[in-house]
Amino acid sequence: MQYDLEGRIRTMKCEGAMVGKCRLCLQDGVILKRSHYLPAGVYRLLRDTTGLSNPNPYQLTGRGSVQTSKQQREFLLCNDCEQRLCKQGENWVLAHAKQPTGAFALESILSKATPSVYELGNPTKLYETALIPEVNRDALLYFAASVFWRGSIHGWNDDGSVPVNLYSYKEQFRRFLMGDLPFPRSASLWVIVRDGEEISQLTYAPSGLSRFGITMYRFTIPGFVFMLSVGRKIPERLRQYCILRGAGNPVVQTTIAEPWLMAEAREKLQQGMKARQNRQGGR
Repeated sequence: MQYDLEGRIRTMKCEGAMVGKCRLCLQDGVILKRSHYLPAGVYRLLRDTTGLSNPNPYQLTGRGSVQTSKQQREFLLCNDCEQRLCKQGENWVLAHAKQPTGAFALESILSKATPSVYELGNPTKLYETALIPEVNRDALLYFAASVFWRGSIHGWNDDGSVPVNLYSYKEQFRRFLMGDLPFPRSASLWVIVRDGEEISQLTYAPSGLSRFGITMYRFTIPGFVFMLSVGRKIPERLRQYCILRGAGNPVVQTTIAEPWLMAEAREKLQQGMKARQNRQGGR
């Protein structure tokens, strides 16, 4: 019987599923899917469609930049919960993100609306999504929360460490995703729409730091930056731009995101290379 069970699990792993406890709904003994850290649809946004022999995106690693189809996946969620994440967040966000063709549905929606805050010569605009019914702010909030939460439940980093620490709020995030609780009061989410003539496809999973009693993380996908602050001491200047609790449910659109995203990507690459050198030196 033990042999049959082990053989079944090995077979299911090969087929992209295994039996275990779903980390979202907490049901045990269910079939788990190979859940993505960043949704599979994000990887499709990154693939080149111009006919190159290798359409795969570039990934930053401690060894440099590598072009690969490898995706971060692990057995974490049951099929029902996978579908929950898709229907309540991923489907809308990815359909309105910047596509490989250059189409950018959310940018088109915002271009037809009047920004609530805008100064001539200022590269940053603020839109109140409460006044723009075409913007699904619930999907934006849910999508971002799901990615940050996924980062808190598994050791996605190269060294096996967990990239996102939500501390005592992790269970609140899980229950928010299940529809049992509202979005945590001690959390604030910014949604930044990347703007400009040349919006890069630069994408990376959540990263950040903790300081002054506040945990701050961000990740980016084509067309978007999502920034999460967690803690009881979040200053008002951060809370006022929260897409859920800020006045008018704001989103920010700006051209200045690209330079600092590229600078952060270079920093990540340098840090990865340095960490690798340190590990080699310690052998």
